[in-house]
Amino acid sequence: MADLGGAAAGPPPGVPADGGGIAPAPAAGVAADDEDVWLFGYGSLIFKHGVPFVEERDCFVEGLVRRFWQGSPDHRGTHEAPGRVVTLLTAEEIARLRPEDELHEIETRTWGVAFRVRAEDMRAEMAKLEYREKAGYDKVFVDAVFPDGSTVSALVFRATPDNDHFLGPRCAEEMAAHIHRSVGPSGPNREYFCKLYYALEAMQERVGEPHDDVLDPHVRAIFAHLPPEDPNDDGDGAASVEDQIGDQ
Repeated sequence: MADLGGAAAGPPPGVPADGGGIAPAPAAGVAADDEDVWLFGYGSLIFKHGVPFVEERDCFVEGLVRRFWQGSPDHRGTHEAPGRVVTLLTAEEIARLRPEDELHEIETRTWGVAFRVRAEDMRAEMAKLEYREKAGYDKVFVDAVFPDGSTVSALVFRATPDNDHFLGPRCAEEMAAHIHRSVGPSGPNREYFCKLYYALEAMQERVGEPHDDVLDPHVRAIFAHLPPEDPNDDGDGAASVEDQIGDQ
């Protein structure tokens, strides 16, 4: 595995992203000093990168939790029938939306992949990334922690509960049925879910013990309720120019 290649760009001066905090990102997503940028992927970026990178590493972020609570009106669903995709939420946000979830019982980390992207590539690809994440996502910096304990500041796209496309919580069975039936310009919602699930399963095998929390309980619960795949589905839903750009 390659080394970090020096420090990567982080949040603006005076706005640290330490202790699992969230810091605002510059509009361009890169700092003025042209350092490489780490980009944290926790959804489709894990299995469909869509941006050139010089290094990728499994990692996790603390204090943010993956949930299939964000609507997708443009990639894995439509405006009339949005699909369900992932966002990152704080435990406090989750507890407010699902009071039955005790704060101390909510998982505290999310595993994903950090990609080191050269500053010039990030500038060149930012418009595509923003298009990919256009339905409710904002850019922020978070601390990404590698299995060896080292940490970098990473850019991530996160949708908060106050965005117009936020769907919020439902029981695992309802979310699984929603994902199973939804289709958008970039393909079936089920395809998105399954690719993410199996990518996380493979990551669990790579990082091994003591990291046994890569496949979070939320994703496992939805997978357990996912209806059987229709053997007559010919996959007509997947395809378009948007698929070349990528989807969230």
